[in-house]
Amino acid sequence: MNFIGVDLHANSLTICRFEADGPEQFEAFPLAQAKLDRFCQGLDADDEIAVEATGNRGWITKRGDKPIRTTLGQRTLIAGKYAFYLDAFGQRIKERQGAGQAIIATTRKRLSIIYATPCNGWILDDFTQFKIKQNQCPDGHST
Repeated sequence: MNFIGVDLHANSLTICRFEADGPEQFEAFPLAQAKLDRFCQGLDADDEIAVEATGNRGWITKRGDKPIRTTLGQRTLIAGKYAFYLDAFGQRIKERQGAGQAIIATTRKRLSIIYATPCNGWILDDFTQFKIKQNQCPDGHST
């Protein structure tokens, strides 16, 4: 059995293959059908594959209701006083891109946590530290 890590780039695919008792092997494939077929033909049925999850969901926009966006931003600033991981995230963005982008990015992160909580069956023991008490998957949802 091999363990294969896949990293998808704009123009290529990079893999790292770990064999159970051998060294790691790196290989790059251009995103062309023939090269991807060659990669797929080298796979075995018992290979374990992990693909990078980029989490890239698009640009931050000004679409939507202005009062709702303002309220969400204000609530994020308040949550940052209690949830230190959100505040640290916002500070990193603020240093690179400015305060406005930091508020929007932190709001988006907070909303993604709120959305993912029921989808992943999370029950948070401590929101301020993002400690998950238990992970029970509801019917019809995957973890």
